[in-house]
This record gives sequence, C-alpha cells and structure tokens, in this order.
Amino acid sequence: MLVVREVKQNWNKYDNIGSIKGNGRDIPIDVWQIDANPLFGHETFYDNSDVKKLTFNDSIIDSEPFEIFLSKLKNCDLRVNKYIYTRNYEDMEIAFCFDSNAVVAFEKNEMGLLNLKDNADDYNNHELYCLFYLYSCGFIVDCDYDEFTKYSLLRNKSMLTDNNIDSYMILPTLHCNARCFYCFENNDEKCNMNPQTINQLKAFIVNRSKGRKVVIRWFGGEPLMRADVIDELSNFLSENSIDFDAIITTNGSLITDDIISKIASSWHIRKVHLTLDGNEEEHNKRKNYKQAKINGYRCTINYIESLLNVGVYVVCRLNLDRNNIKYLNGILEDLSVYKDNPRFFAHATTLYLPKYSDFKGCYSKDEYNEVYTYTFNAMLSKGFIKSVNSVLPDKAVFRCTACMNNHYVIDPQGNLFKCEQEEKTDDHKVGNIWDGIKYTTHMGYWMDNNLSSECENCNFIPICQGGCKWRESIDNYELTPCVNTRYQMGAISDFIYLILSHGKSS
Repeated sequence: MLVVREVKQNWNKYDNIGSIKGNGRDIPIDVWQIDANPLFGHETFYDNSDVKKLTFNDSIIDSEPFEIFLSKLKNCDLRVNKYIYTRNYEDMEIAFCFDSNAVVAFEKNEMGLLNLKDNADDYNNHELYCLFYLYSCGFIVDCDYDEFTKYSLLRNKSMLTDNNIDSYMILPTLHCNARCFYCFENNDEKCNMNPQTINQLKAFIVNRSKGRKVVIRWFGGEPLMRADVIDELSNFLSENSIDFDAIITTNGSLITDDIISKIASSWHIRKVHLTLDGNEEEHNKRKNYKQAKINGYRCTINYIESLLNVGVYVVCRLNLDRNNIKYLNGILEDLSVYKDNPRFFAHATTLYLPKYSDFKGCYSKDEYNEVYTYTFNAMLSKGFIKSVNSVLPDKAVFRCTACMNNHYVIDPQGNLFKCEQEEKTDDHKVGNIWDGIKYTTHMGYWMDNNLSSECENCNFIPICQGGCKWRESIDNYELTPCVNTRYQMGAISDFIYLILSHGKSS
C-alpha cells in the first residue's frame, strides 16, 4: 500500500473539531473561516517526497491497539467510512478519505480491501496489516461512529464562532468602469457611499469590534473607483488601533503605482482577487470598459508582478464558458511568468449568469466533470500544478462566510446583507449600520445549517459542507452548489496515478 497523504494524530478527537488540517497547517477555525490567512488554499509544494510505501513488522500483531482492532473486525463492529472516494486502474486503486484527509493507493494484490469480508479469518496477515492502517486513518470506522453528526456540529460551531474576528464585505460603490454581461449587480441601484454613511460605518465597526480583529473585504461595483473610501476607513482603523487585514476584489484596470503603494501599506491588503475572461481581445470585449482606451487585460497581467513584489497574495480567477474556453491555454501562457511564485494562485471556474441574462454559452452542471478535467489538465501541462500535495482536497470547516454570525455585507447605503451575490432588495436585508443586525426570516435562512436530503447522502460533505447556499436558493437546475473539487476528482486521481506509476517504473 502506498500512502499519499497521512493523517495527523488524534485527527478524530472531539476536542479537535475546531482545528483541522489545511494543506499541511493547522489553522484555527476562527481564522480559516474568514480567509484572513493569505496562505489558505494557495500554498505550493514542489516535490512528492511525502508519498511512501507502507511497511509493517511482526510487532504490530502483538500490540494492544491491533488486538482491539482485530476483535472489532471479528465481531463485525467495523464498517467503511461514508465519506470515501475511490478510482480504479488496471494495477492500482486510489482511495480518498475526505473525513480524515488521508489518501492511499492500493497496489494490485490489495485492490478491493475496502469491501470488508464477513469473516475476519479470510484475511491473510498482509491484508490485516493494511486494514489496521486503514482503521487508524479513518477509512474504516467503528459502527457507532456518526460522520454526519460530526460535520453538522462542525458547521454549527463555525456558524456560532466566538466572534474574536469580525468580517465585513464593504461595497463603497455599485458603480463600475466595466460593463460585464454576466454581472449579478446589473439590477441593483447604482450608488456611492456618502460621507454620512462612511462616518456611521466607522462607528458601527468600532462598536462591534471591542478589541477583536477585523477583516475587511473590499468589493463593488469596482471598489477602486472609490479609493478615497478605502483610504478614509483604513486610516481611521489604524488611527484607532483596530487590528485589521483586508482583501480586495477588483477587475484590475484601475491599478496604479500609487494604488500598489497603498495596498502594501495603509490599506493592509493581504490578498488581491483578479479575474480574466479570455485572452486580451476577448477579455477587453467582455469587460466593455466605459473608457475605450483601457486595456484591462494587459493592466491586470502587468500589475500582478508589482503586487507580488510588495508581498501581496494574488488570486487570479479565470471565468470560462463554451465561447472562451478555447483561450485557456493562451491565458495560462501569459500568466506562466508567475506560476513559480508561492504567492500567486490561478484557478479556473465556470461562468454562471443572473436570471435576467439571455447568454446561452454557460456550461450546465452535467458538463462540469468534462470541463474541470480539461482545465485541470491544462493547468498541469502549463506547470501551474507542481505536485500531488498541492491538489489534494481538504476538509471544509464551514459552508460559506455568509453562514457565519460574524460576517456581513455592507452596501453603499449602509444596508446589511449576508451574501454579495444577492440582489440588494429590502427582503434580503438583515439590518443596517444605524439600527444594527435584525432577526429576519432571511437571516434565519442563512443561519440554518441543515443540509438538503441530496447533500445528506453525499460522500463529499467533508470537503463541501453543502456548498454555495445562494446557488441552492435560486433553484436553477443548470447550477449546482457543490464545490468545484467534486468535479476534478477524476483528474486529480489520474494525476496521482501518473506520479505513482512513474515512481514504480523508475
């Protein structure tokens, strides 16, 4: 048996439910859920030295833990974990335990071990050794173990965090210098944050923070159209000794050297989210900038280097559909100069549209397996994927930030919402910065952590936790709330098999 990723000791202890493994690090739940740590999900590994062949010695048979395991096996008190994914090849079976994060590969004579036999005496010593290891890392569990309860508790603990971090997504404007046809804010009233709202926002944050850390996510519209608001609030927080970090989502077209300087200093920006919608011609056509002279694609590509040089993490999202996926390899070529920088992360995702759009080029969820396999292999071939460890799925400690009691979206008029993708209408409000947070029916929706019946029976719960609740709420068959990783598992398994097969042959 080959061990691709081991588990940490006490991975399943109840007291450890608030801190779980994330790409090799233990991240406290209150930090991970807010994404304040810029390394989350973007750490790069450059080798596969962690992959090892499992070896056994006879002393294992005489150990007390083995005897306890064997007794349970003989008494049929063991079963296979519900949250397992396997993929078979001619000479190997690769298995993921999403519950413990362990990943193993069964060699030819071990394939099928997860189909437990009724009689423990039918196993040879090697098989018993393997089963004992699988028991220690979560593939096999006690019959009274309830995986679903575990993740229900984890979601609830995440939702009802102790508030030692406050998270605000602030929209200083709903205006934008681009006119993307897929924008989910096209129906929202275009407005700017005025001085009275800015002052009240300061008071709102001060009154709620009470010495806690604050995370600001700047969003829009295009937030850089109101750099003055970012300036004023950032300076205010610093002057009042409020500990804060910030993340910004921008189309990149308004970045300047002066903006870069502020991002690295007074704005406390630790991560910048950028988007690309095709190659240079296609991207600029889709963005449809109001200032015709803007080359947003080139501006975005060129300023990535400046952002990385000042120590900021850059996440570049590639929005794909049937009409622009042909440009993927070209985009990756343009980004290839950054692929070895540990602070740069690119990921491809499928474009989805608001209900009022008539664009016909979006992929349906029935096509996701094929699309995400294609994008994974494209990024692999271009060198954006360095090793097995960098692509292994990780457990999620929460569903989404909108389902946290310490995260709110604040629009330019000071209204409070839970999700930025919702239309900014009265029935979606959960309060405002003058009167505070309100217990509305809509708040109840976002703070309800129960899963749909379909999710309850899904083996991907540990890496998804129900996925995007907004997508679930709009009831669109073409979309799915599920995490993209679900549709990459075939490609991830194929990559692991390629690495392991190469190791065997060499």
